[in-house]
Amino acid sequence: MQTARRGRKNKEEDEAGQKRLYLELRDLAERSGIQVIQAQDSALIQGGATGRVRNQELVVLDSRAGISRRINILLQSLRKIDWNKQYLKPELRKLLEGGDTHEP
Repeated sequence: MQTARRGRKNKEEDEAGQKRLYLELRDLAERSGIQVIQAQDSALIQGGATGRVRNQELVVLDSRAGISRRINILLQSLRKIDWNKQYLKPELRKLLEGGDTHEP
């Protein structure tokens, strides 16, 4: 019984950490001038997409996609920016400089 509770608590903590990371990345994108759009019913983007429209960097996130997928799409767009002259939390800098996909 104790093990089941610990397992459930760890899963909840992981999910909370993922949610926090997603919100931090989304906020960083918006502060950097990237327009972030939450799509509700877009079968065309299958998780999300990044690109430029009329000289505006744009990220479209499928709200049905898993949080890890949305994090990776944000990372894909944020990695295009030079962060050397800006302060970032060390965990965010590591993710942005890593080049790998984010795994929970």
